[in-house]
Amino acid sequence: MITLTRDYDVFTYNDEGVGVVIVVKQIDATRHYEFGAHITIMATSDNGVWNTLPDIRTGTWHELYKSRSGMVTNTARNALKKAIVDDLLGNDKEGDPGLKNIFGLGHPVITNDWRWTVRDACERIKDLYYAGEPLINPYEGDEEEDDTWIIPNLITKDINVVYGQSGSGKSMFALIAGECIHHGVEFSGLRTIKGRVLLLDYETTVQKIRRRLRRVDAGLGVESDSPMLYMPAKIPLAQMLEGLQTRIIEQDIDFIIVDSLARAVGGPITDEVGVGAMFQAIRQLERPCLVIHHTNRSDDYYGSPFIRAYARSLWRLRSSKNEGIGQLSIQLEQEKENDGPGIGNVTFLMDFVGDPADPEQVMLSPQHPSMVPEFQGRASLREQLVWKLDETPHHKIPVNWLLDVLKLRKTEIKPRLTPAEDSRAGTLRNYLWALRNNTDKYKRLATEVSIRKDSQGQEWLCRLSSLGQDDNWEWYEPTEDKEVQSQYDPDPPMSETITEPTETPFTPIVSDVSTVSAVEGTVASNGHLVDAVRELGFVIHEEPVKRRTVRDI
Repeated sequence: MITLTRDYDVFTYNDEGVGVVIVVKQIDATRHYEFGAHITIMATSDNGVWNTLPDIRTGTWHELYKSRSGMVTNTARNALKKAIVDDLLGNDKEGDPGLKNIFGLGHPVITNDWRWTVRDACERIKDLYYAGEPLINPYEGDEEEDDTWIIPNLITKDINVVYGQSGSGKSMFALIAGECIHHGVEFSGLRTIKGRVLLLDYETTVQKIRRRLRRVDAGLGVESDSPMLYMPAKIPLAQMLEGLQTRIIEQDIDFIIVDSLARAVGGPITDEVGVGAMFQAIRQLERPCLVIHHTNRSDDYYGSPFIRAYARSLWRLRSSKNEGIGQLSIQLEQEKENDGPGIGNVTFLMDFVGDPADPEQVMLSPQHPSMVPEFQGRASLREQLVWKLDETPHHKIPVNWLLDVLKLRKTEIKPRLTPAEDSRAGTLRNYLWALRNNTDKYKRLATEVSIRKDSQGQEWLCRLSSLGQDDNWEWYEPTEDKEVQSQYDPDPPMSETITEPTETPFTPIVSDVSTVSAVEGTVASNGHLVDAVRELGFVIHEEPVKRRTVRDI
């Protein structure tokens, strides 16, 4: 009986009747007429049972051939057949018995038609390779939609990329996530799907990883004698694909962390060929992964634009150090999510407990972004409106102040808005229109704020809270009472007219060098140029400066 199986990109042709196994891997079909691969041919002399894992394999197996060879041309196939037969039969003239003494002259391996076996194996493997994956019904299977997430809304069962500046906490964040998955404990309040984790480390040493893991395990409250599996790496990931596939099978790996992308590529990170080869290798591992990456000088991810294309979920990590208290605020901004619009931003507090130089444990907990000034400007417009309202004593802000409160109004100092600011100003107008007309366009916003008018017709944006909806609160005219204005706007609106220093330009009429010397002497005596010029009888032409306002601009 002949069977053909495919595990990852390793093809196994098993002729149980003869006792021969042909293993084909590392196929290169760039040029179809060559179709080269690494071929290993094994044969059993005592009816052994083949298995990919040597520990499970039974019987005695002998290696007949192991080399890289072509598979589609007659020349390549004949050379392969000749190498096998020569190895089996040996050369009697030179005193080489081959393997006849091991198998015996009447053994099926010796009497086998190797020309037919080589041709049949090459054709079947080639056809299976080009056939691709089998057709499936997406609705079949018992995996639920929620099972597509390793950590809900954060790490998906696919290729996840997190990039950020050096020293921003990326590696520690990945270790905490990896240990939570490995032990099946919650990640900062989020459930995880338990699975064995492999850390593929291109960045540091096993001693540093051991120290970090002990701190992380102490913070999670898990046993430190069974952490995630660790593999230091120096060879580019694409070149160690076969070894990784073997380890995944042997160790039953469910999730992989790669730290970091640039070194895993092993070449120019701007080269789309190298980047594509690495991501293709990750795809062939058939395991979800978290890849750590760095930023460039312009504070964007470093390298080829194909990094964004290959990543199924892309996060930008920013951090803010809380000096002196051993804490690091981390914000993840989702820049890409293939299964939907994404969740926007999520913020965590990384707490280093103990000696700042040598902490005993590392803990991660949720943090509200409004608590970190560096993160407030990156929050959504809806979140910023809610935070600004919560900062006021009565949870109310005049509508005509909102552009100033959110710093979205053009001024003489800032005559133009950035594209992002201009977009937010447009979104604010849409928000206000929807609130005034009670539309259902922004449902979440309508559950948090509303627009109300005071007795003088002034519109106020009000928080849907006990303070924001209090009718007994005294409504003020915002343009009259500056003291009340300061209570409601932490950053008071700028005046439209910016006053410039008043100066009176003059134009002295000076005709010769002697006059200039006289002016200089007079200035030296009284220290004022205008008075010196008038003393000498010159006329000063005065023209007042025209003051410009925002309307002029």
